[in-house]
Amino acid sequence: MKCIVCGEQTSLDHVSVNVNWKGKAPIKISGVPAHVCPCGEVYYDADSVELLQAVGRGYAERPQGMPDLLNVKEVAGLLSVSAQSVYNMLSDGRLRASKVGREWRFNVEDIRRITTGGQSNRQNSHSA
Repeated sequence: MKCIVCGEQTSLDHVSVNVNWKGKAPIKISGVPAHVCPCGEVYYDADSVELLQAVGRGYAERPQGMPDLLNVKEVAGLLSVSAQSVYNMLSDGRLRASKVGREWRFNVEDIRRITTGGQSNRQNSHSA
């Protein structure tokens, strides 16, 4: 892909993006695929833009006073993704959770850390 500003060839890379949905809850999301030009221009595909908007919106519109542990439905709502996406993220190590009875429980601080670009242990933790 060529840069529309300088005409140089861009390269596919993963970047960090600061998202601020309607002036609320600024967060940093790392690992976003983008085409980066040597002149500094950055181009995102439509899927990446939709994901950034959904995460920003979900984080900004989350209920206040959240409990320490969240279930799959609450995490899906917070991240503006489907419950199946949460299970997929759990399966591939992007999310960490503990099994309580028959349900997965997610630590709210882990979810905040992920959405703000902080470091987190990406291993699944299984508890009875």
